[in-house]
Amino acid sequence: MSSQNERNLKRQVDEESVPTASYGPGMVGIGEQIDRHKLLRILGEGGFGIIYLAEQQRPMKRQVALKIIKPGMDSAQVIGRFEAERQALALLDHPNVARVYDAGTTESGRPYFVMEYVKGVPITEHCDRQKLTIEERLKLSVKVCERRREISLRLSGSKGRRLSLSLARATALLLPNIGVMR
Repeated sequence: MSSQNERNLKRQVDEESVPTASYGPGMVGIGEQIDRHKLLRILGEGGFGIIYLAEQQRPMKRQVALKIIKPGMDSAQVIGRFEAERQALALLDHPNVARVYDAGTTESGRPYFVMEYVKGVPITEHCDRQKLTIEERLKLSVKVCERRREISLRLSGSKGRRLSLSLARATALLLPNIGVMR
């Protein structure tokens, strides 16, 4: 690993970035550019993707979330699932789902998509901060399940098939405002 890559790696593990198990060859570093987006920090990591806070630099400047497939996860099956997720989200117009702005493939051939950046705290952190009782946590979980079902039904549409959402993990659910899921 080059010294520049090592410095980028160390910058990623700061107090704002979420630790990720995907460090290593092929990892995109903080400060690097993907198309017109500069990567600022890691927001989270899922089964086959890493989500970065990025700055869209043109045609306008704004903060966005950029999800890119993990290094080494580029099998045809995983890429197919990733592309199905980005296509489904791009078609979905729902107040509780971040909007997709853009998509593409990096120079090294890894697919990515750019979506609305929603500031918020993970639902688990919200529950802990608010010291919610088990009953209150369960009520919130029921609301989440109802929203997920509604979104899943919209995604399946007239095709008659259910699509799996990557929002299953509680840490992927953000509460931008108290009581508002996104």
